This record gives sequence, C-alpha cells and structure tokens, in this order.
Amino acid sequence: MLPLDQTPNPRVRARRRALPTTKDPALARAAEAFAPQVSERRLVDLKASVRNARTHTDRQIHLIAESIREFRFTTPILVTTDGEIVAGHGRYEAAKLLGMETVPVICVDHLGPQQIRALRIADNRLAELSGWDDEILKLELGELIDLDFEVEITGFETAQIDVILDGNTPVAAKADPLDALPALRDVAVTVRDDLWLLGEHRILCGDARERGDYQTLMGGELAQMVCPSSDDLRLFRRLRNGGSGSSGFEVMRPAADAASVSAGWSVA
Repeated sequence: MLPLDQTPNPRVRARRRALPTTKDPALARAAEAFAPQVSERRLVDLKASVRNARTHTDRQIHLIAESIREFRFTTPILVTTDGEIVAGHGRYEAAKLLGMETVPVICVDHLGPQQIRALRIADNRLAELSGWDDEILKLELGELIDLDFEVEITGFETAQIDVILDGNTPVAAKADPLDALPALRDVAVTVRDDLWLLGEHRILCGDARERGDYQTLMGGELAQMVCPSSDDLRLFRRLRNGGSGSSGFEVMRPAADAASVSAGWSVA
C-alpha cells in the first residue's frame, strides 16, 4: 500500500459503448441466407490464426486426439473462405497428430472481419462460463466405470474422478487468471510497527498477540466494538436482532480498555 501522494496514476483505457452502425447490406443478406454446410477440406489447406488467443498444452492435444479416435470428428472446424481457422485450433492440432489428411469444416463466410475476431474469442470463453451438476456428473462417471469404459477420455484425471465419486470434496474450479497475485516487491511497502493514518481510520502492521501493538493502534482511545473472529461477529448480529444465541451471552459491551482488546468482548 502506498501513501496517497505517492500512488502512481494507473493507465486507463476508456471503453465506450459502440454506437449502432449500419450493417453491410451484403453481409446482412449473407447472414440471413446462411445454412451451415459441412464439407471435407485437406488439412494442409487450413492455417492457424495468428490472432488465436487460446493455448493448448501437449497433453490436451493428446486428449483431443484420443477423443477423435474414440468418437470420430463430431465437431467440425470453423474456417474462413481462405482456410484460416476461426474455431477449432485444438482439433486441428489433434488431427495433425493423428495423421489425418482431411477434416470436416464449416465455412463461416457470412461473417465480417470483426465478427470473426469476436467469434474466435467467444467460442472458447463462453464454454468456460458453464458449470457442473456434481450429482449427475458423479452418477454418469460411476456408471461408465461400472461398464468398464475408459473414463479418462472425458478429460477428467483419475485423481479428479476419485474426488468426484467420493462426493465429499467439491470439484476443483478452473484457475482464473484474475486470481493470480503479483510478484513480491524487492522492498516491502510496509514493515513491522508502521502505523497508517487513513482519515479517521488507522492500520497498524503489528502482532495481534502483542498488548503494546493495541495501545499503539488505539492511541489511548477505546474501541467501540471488537470482533476477533467471524463467530463473534455472527453472535453479535444475533443478539442485536433479538436472538438468544447458543453461548448464554445476553449483553455485549466493548472491552474495558485498549490493552484487553485481544481478549475479545467483556460480558455483562
């Protein structure tokens, strides 16, 4: 955390809502007349898009290849008229791994350049927003195992399947890049005993077990309310709303002095 006068100005990219634009009449007619037609194209005539933001590991490509070998090519690759891939880069790489000469494709010649770029992202991103019904997933995997089907071909690893069938532990969520933490700085922003003054608020970098740290933080003042844990906060809310609680407490008052804050509430 940096003091307000030292906080760098963040770089901001403004995003304005696009105004309605007049559609290209030719594209509009093409969109209305579009009827998906699956055709076979030679793999060598297709090319990956240099603007494809989706990445695939070698392991994932092998899993897709195993899926194609088991189920055949059930999802055509979306391409432009000149053979540039819009959606299906993973299937394209898996087909090369399997030594296929031709693959099924659908030409999306009814879309304009901007729509193609957006579709390339949406085709991957929208699938990530879905979830799982854990009970149905557990039932399906369990029955497939009973039928001696090789369930690893579904993309779930053995350890994940064990967790799902156990039913006591939730399925691990996909990693979200937004959850990634920045690298630690070489020089700490704050160190032990630093006291930050934020208007009427004070934040101390200290030890909750040390009596002196509370005295420094409070500056001789008394706390109006202390919630050392979430359980205490829930209990306070129940009492405030007229509940009796399960602990036998009836009235809660702030601690007698700053030094006893670590002991929590004083009880009448």
